[in-house]
Amino acid sequence: INDLISKIKPMFGIDDSDSTEKIIGNLKATKRDTNNYFDFEDKEEIDRLRAEGDLLFDLETSIYDRLFFGKNDLNVLDVNVLYAGNQAKLLYRKEVKSYVGLTYKEEAAEAYNKLYPQNDSRYYYLDIKNPNFDVRLKEIMKELSLQAFDLINLSMVILDLKDPIHILRKLRRFLKPGGMIYIRDIDDGLNLYFPDEDNRFKKLFELAAADPYSGFRESGRQIYSHLKSLGAKSINLELNGLSTVGMDYDQKANFYQSYLTFTKHEYERLVHENHNNNEYKKANELQPTMMVI
Repeated sequence: INDLISKIKPMFGIDDSDSTEKIIGNLKATKRDTNNYFDFEDKEEIDRLRAEGDLLFDLETSIYDRLFFGKNDLNVLDVNVLYAGNQAKLLYRKEVKSYVGLTYKEEAAEAYNKLYPQNDSRYYYLDIKNPNFDVRLKEIMKELSLQAFDLINLSMVILDLKDPIHILRKLRRFLKPGGMIYIRDIDDGLNLYFPDEDNRFKKLFELAAADPYSGFRESGRQIYSHLKSLGAKSINLELNGLSTVGMDYDQKANFYQSYLTFTKHEYERLVHENHNNNEYKKANELQPTMMVI
């Protein structure tokens, strides 16, 4: 009951004094901040993102089917693309005339244009947090003869932004009247992994919450209010958290890999970069006990 109450309070904007409670050792949950964690050369991260995409593919395909129903010749802007293999499977569709993918890694943009070619699809090196973002995007749109976008796609972007409202307002200027914004974000407090008798997944969620490279792990619950303040006319919440109930073995494996690989990988990095931080060392030592599904 107490655990449930602590999760519900933030959803209603209640200031909970228990929010400063220790997560693991003396580590605490990180707050919203700017975070650029993706490295195109990081094979483990690419594998994790691929597993995440496989886990959510059917769900997201059904959402895009409804968003694009009865429409055609759509122009799509995809912001801060990480692993483009997922995006190509989802957004290279007959309804989409022009796809523009932006990534904050220059080598990733070059590689994606070679790996995922399509006549009216292009990837560009441009970070949404770049102060010259507006100017550069206008140049790209002029080059492609685009006036505005029918859909702006934000897949796992908001959790890594310190000021998401500012970014959303910036992006809204490039949206057609009546256009759509699709946001997929994270909220570990709304996920359910069952059974979890040994609290392995509970520990993984705590490790993720205290990981400064993992973004703000309660970002999802704020999306609705962000869009309301933006003046969105219609907001649809498609899914509120992931549950392993009813998942088959492969789906559970992808769910597990989505968390296991990034926490293990990133705490090793944190230990390497913070030699004197014993809390990171303790957290990293917990990882091997969570290897079995």
